[in-house]
Amino acid sequence: MMKFFEKKERKRYLFIFLPFLLLSHLIFVGNVKALKIDLKKIKTGEKNKKEEKNMAKKKKYVSGIEVKKIRLKNGIDVIFVPKKDGSKISAVFVWVKSGAADEPPEFFGGAHILEHIVFKGSPERGVSEVADAIERAGGYINAWTSYDNTVYWSIIPSENIHIPIEVIGDIVFRPNFSEEEFQTEKEVVLEEWRRGRDIPDYRLFYKFFEELYKNHPYGHPVIGYEDTLKSISPELTLKFHSSFYSPENVFVVISGDFDERFVENKVKEVFGKVKSNAEKLFEKQDYKKYPDFSGPSAFFISGKEKEAKVIIGFLGYPFSITKSVYLDILSEILEKRLYERVRIKEMLANSIDVDYWNPVGVGVFNISFSAKGENIQKIYDIIVEELRKIKFLGISQKELENVKSSVLSSLYSRIQSVRGLASLVGSVYQLTEDPQGVFKILETFLEAKKENVEEIAGEIINEEKMLVGIYVNEEEKKFAEEISGVVKSVSFKVPFELPFSLVEIKDGVEKYVAKNGVRILLKKIQGTGTISVVGMFPGGNILYGTEKIGIPLITAKTLTRGTENRTAKVILDELYDIGGSIGASA
Repeated sequence: MMKFFEKKERKRYLFIFLPFLLLSHLIFVGNVKALKIDLKKIKTGEKNKKEEKNMAKKKKYVSGIEVKKIRLKNGIDVIFVPKKDGSKISAVFVWVKSGAADEPPEFFGGAHILEHIVFKGSPERGVSEVADAIERAGGYINAWTSYDNTVYWSIIPSENIHIPIEVIGDIVFRPNFSEEEFQTEKEVVLEEWRRGRDIPDYRLFYKFFEELYKNHPYGHPVIGYEDTLKSISPELTLKFHSSFYSPENVFVVISGDFDERFVENKVKEVFGKVKSNAEKLFEKQDYKKYPDFSGPSAFFISGKEKEAKVIIGFLGYPFSITKSVYLDILSEILEKRLYERVRIKEMLANSIDVDYWNPVGVGVFNISFSAKGENIQKIYDIIVEELRKIKFLGISQKELENVKSSVLSSLYSRIQSVRGLASLVGSVYQLTEDPQGVFKILETFLEAKKENVEEIAGEIINEEKMLVGIYVNEEEKKFAEEISGVVKSVSFKVPFELPFSLVEIKDGVEKYVAKNGVRILLKKIQGTGTISVVGMFPGGNILYGTEKIGIPLITAKTLTRGTENRTAKVILDELYDIGGSIGASA
């Protein structure tokens, strides 16, 4: 499953479209036209023969997958993803297009409670019969609740696929539970809430969303609050169920190595008889409205854990294929830059991630890292610097191609499992509300240009969209206070300027002049695999005469013997680690 907002967890926002892009051969049937797509027919910009050859090789990762969609008479869409790989394993996903974001204030946390209650059975199935029926057939069953959806799913040997279809189709639409069972599940959820209260990551992300999504459906935790959880009643829970667990708000995804005709008939038999609920007591919330937030803003919380944690977020957009794909690409490029600087080169951070969360509603572009409290200001400064570089200097074509290459060569594995395939197809279907959505995402990704990513970077990197959340140890609040003060004055409006500028190109040599007057000559020789740097200073023995003839050489040798920041050994060790050497002469 994707790094969406599984259950209550918000630790990671990454919602990668790119696995969807790996579905290269799809056919939809039913009340939509059949469609096919061929990677060879999609232009990906100017490519040399080697790149075209690599693309042809990657095609094998994405071919041979077929998707079929039908609509039942009651409005339930059913998506079949046959996977004829001989595994004889299948996945059944029932997708309710409502979750925590549709909860009214008095019901915060209730969608998650309902998810628990559904497993208590139906009028025909008791508490123990739900999981037992699946497990006896060699499978397992689970569910997740996020902001935009609640999903019930099962993985099962294909010969027994009818069992989860029957079981999930029964319990999702006809939950049955006693007052005692309801209170027991409420206590289970309350205990989950209590455990999360002591985890710094959860505390920070909950607070971050409350601050960023003010007066918005995403502004409260999926798990809710202690007071609302305690006050939720069985009656209110059933009202929520009646409002949203209805055919027009549900679709089914089935993937795997199954008998298509048998499964289609079974789905029609089970889901086709579900009737729409006449009484809608709760209304669908407007996820796409913008929250009441204006940056730059910062907050911090503290606790006993030593490791500091920071989130730097920029309010995004309601779901859009183009914006979301470009922001996903931007996040990959920025993460690589930051990882190399703060993890590899300067070794300041313990971890760093860059993601764009793509829900149905307004998303968020965020950078999160963990480090020692004393290092968070340095890391913050580096992040701001890199953001300004991308905003004003852009990205390289090489960075863009590297992202495309790495995605197409490594993320294909996400569709190799029936669970991964079903969850990906289901997620993109809910987001696009269009069976062709996967094609549009594929084309947008492959056709993304450097200027597309740079344009979206220019929009999203804006201090008015910016929120910084910090967690520090109780004894290190001064570090959080320092950043909070700096954030309030941050500006991404002032262009980032390089310390030098190109003034001349002659005979393949580029001449740059720095602001302090230093001249830099650059000659690029492709294919050597090495780099040589020479620093030259005017002067030498000719300026000193015979009495002081050794002074220039002594001066040159002294320069390699250490600086204020590095001893001679440190200089040699750093160069040795990268396979380099240093010398001096006059």
